[in-house]
Amino acid sequence: MASPPRVWNREDIPGPEDAQKSLDTVQAIRSTFPAVPDLPEVPADMEHFTCQEANDIEKILARIGWAVKAIPQSRVYSGEFQSGGI
Repeated sequence: MASPPRVWNREDIPGPEDAQKSLDTVQAIRSTFPAVPDLPEVPADMEHFTCQEANDIEKILARIGWAVKAIPQSRVYSGEFQSGGI
């Protein structure tokens, strides 16, 4: 069973395990939506973490967020499609 996410305070400094857990979570989210186009790769670790890698993580989460919001509008109801056309 997964534990609830940690509530971080300003004084907290995440350790390497916390950073890796965050990256693993982003990777799990990314792999759940393979049809979302042009998603950057998740960094392997946060050693020598760059602004570009941080932006890539933000792009992944933003595009997946958009896809999740679009799911309810993309439903196809029974009988809407017929063989050979829409």
